[in-house]
Amino acid sequence: MRDAGRTIRLASSLVAAAGRWRLTVIIAATFVTAGAIAGQLFVGRHLLNMIADPAGTSARELAPFLLLLGGLLVLAAVAQAVSAELRIPLAEEVHRSMVEEILDVATEVDLEAYEGTDFADRLQRARMGASGQSAAIVFGLVAMVSTLVITAGVVGVLFTVAPLLVPVAVLGYLPIVFVNVRKNRAMYELERDLTEIGRKRAYLEYLLTDRTDAKEIRSYEMAPTIRRWHGELWDVRLARLTALVRRRMVLSIGASTVTTVVLVVTLSVALVLASRGTITIGDAAVAVVALQQLNNRLQSAG
Repeated sequence: MRDAGRTIRLASSLVAAAGRWRLTVIIAATFVTAGAIAGQLFVGRHLLNMIADPAGTSARELAPFLLLLGGLLVLAAVAQAVSAELRIPLAEEVHRSMVEEILDVATEVDLEAYEGTDFADRLQRARMGASGQSAAIVFGLVAMVSTLVITAGVVGVLFTVAPLLVPVAVLGYLPIVFVNVRKNRAMYELERDLTEIGRKRAYLEYLLTDRTDAKEIRSYEMAPTIRRWHGELWDVRLARLTALVRRRMVLSIGASTVTTVVLVVTLSVALVLASRGTITIGDAAVAVVALQQLNNRLQSAG
């Protein structure tokens, strides 16, 4: 958890330094989305209670709440669209910032550093991270913030309509959170372990595609040998990746099973409470939707 916290702080500072105003707008849009979703749940609850009223409800009485619900839906859609589109230029800004830092180090470090494999591996990780992980850093950070904010809003709504369900639901979703952390950490460690293999594979690809070396490689008929080496390196990577995916699948299936059982139990409790009159039909419906929202958010965070 300490490493995860350090990674989050590093990612946050990196993204904020590259594009502070865009990140601020994205976070603000996330809070707007969370508020709109909470508002939708409350308005939906009120509408259902009005419809279930034995005395009946007229269309005129329903109209203001239907308009409010429509406005909240539009507001959430606009906020989500703004957040999604701003992530693209923000990812480019992070990419540029990372590349510039790498170039600063590469052009200022002592030449002796290039003689060792340790510096070469670290430089390779940095280049791979800049080229392939810039968007992942941005999207992952935004997704994490979005999940936390919206989850807090949904739990708050659930607490107001059925407090009894909150501790059961939260405890039921802990396996998903734990598994997501484990899966992401395992993938990071795999990529780190395979850095040297990736660097060697990139060098072999360069030999096979660069014009300067093409004449010598063909003259000495080295292409088949280099291709074999290249294929063996790919085989190692795919074997390690396949083994990791199997472990991740086992973890995901186990956590999803536990979470699904808890979801079914909490939904059943909500319906039983509604049938006994402990909570209203609107409360039960909001509890069902809130639990589904919570489940979807935490599942997508992986």
